[in-house]
Amino acid sequence: MNKKTAALASQLLLAVAAFFVTTACMFLGHRPDTPEELLH
Repeated sequence: MNKKTAALASQLLLAVAAFFVTTACMFLGHRPDTPEELLH
């Protein structure tokens, strides 16, 4: 796997993780704080 593909996969996985953390427990009214590492 070349460096460009690895960087792209890393960014994609980070975006998916941030999406699931920010939308977690949306239906119960509890929205936990998102870790700073996932927002950058």
